[in-house]
Amino acid sequence: MTRPTQAKINLANLRHNYQFAKQTTGVACLAVVKADAYGHGAAAIGRALEQEVDGFAVGMLSEALELRQNGINKPVLLLQGAHERGEIGDIVANQLTMLIASDYQLAWALEAKIPEPIDVWIKYDTGMHRLGLSHSEVVRAINSLNNLPWVRSLTLMTHMACADEFNHPHTQGQLVLFQQLAQQFRLPVSIANSASLLSLPQTHGHIARPGLMLYGTSPLAYEHALASQLKAVMTLEASVIALHQVQSGSPSVMVRPGLHSVLL
Repeated sequence: MTRPTQAKINLANLRHNYQFAKQTTGVACLAVVKADAYGHGAAAIGRALEQEVDGFAVGMLSEALELRQNGINKPVLLLQGAHERGEIGDIVANQLTMLIASDYQLAWALEAKIPEPIDVWIKYDTGMHRLGLSHSEVVRAINSLNNLPWVRSLTLMTHMACADEFNHPHTQGQLVLFQQLAQQFRLPVSIANSASLLSLPQTHGHIARPGLMLYGTSPLAYEHALASQLKAVMTLEASVIALHQVQSGSPSVMVRPGLHSVLL
């Protein structure tokens, strides 16, 4: 039996948004499918994009394993890294990209007996203060991981805290910190999430991480010409279950003070 309310996913619009991200940046793009692809269904979204994406990014190991179990073999970055020491083995066995965002994750990686090369990203906290290493910790991590036989590649990343706000002064400070370190070690870099990708071309780097914009939603707090070219991927449709004629001014069960609906 068909449910009266359905979420319909437009895969053509999804592909449009990914290709738009690629064309806007001119660099590799990882499609962010964390949180079940923002509620759109990670496995289905992954299968729809696999032939054209440079890779995927997820929040945690379980999300990455779901992609692998559904036959998706493109590179997958763990945006939170390992949550416990025992996850290192699963990361290696499934050829996932390991993120180092804390001293304990670095220690786990260095202590592990990793038998085959994997890609590693290091997250530098330049001012968002959610995940990431300080300047001295990043330097120590790079020096510790450089030239290890199991490190196939190293990429340096950060996350802009206020890229969704027009010309926020904090953004330039973050960029200066990041660029100084990137120039010192000459590593590939990843800065741009959806907001940075659309509003800050200087953050495009070598690898971008479009997330929310893939699903047709602008992450910006203001109107932007690029954001206006995104196409909605999900629409909700419902059948009408009742029609009533009511007198103007009558109370309604659909509108009450303090209640609202949110479409995610």
